[in-house]
Amino acid sequence: MISKQNQQNPPLPKRKRVDNKGNDGRRVFVKSGTATLEVAKVPSENAAESLMQSIRDNTKRLGGYVTCNMFCAR
Repeated sequence: MISKQNQQNPPLPKRKRVDNKGNDGRRVFVKSGTATLEVAKVPSENAAESLMQSIRDNTKRLGGYVTCNMFCAR
């Protein structure tokens, strides 16, 4: 399951957070218990979803399983 999460502080205005190609960047986080770790910064929401799904798929192919929750935020 891929989830989106709102942030405690609102994101920057669009003119400040969009790159020169018009991509609205996202950050991918991993949460386990009370710890939260930023894993990657990607250019779009679709890229974030692809990254999270790729991690799950590759882990499953190797015979393991993901033991934490992944989500993306602005």
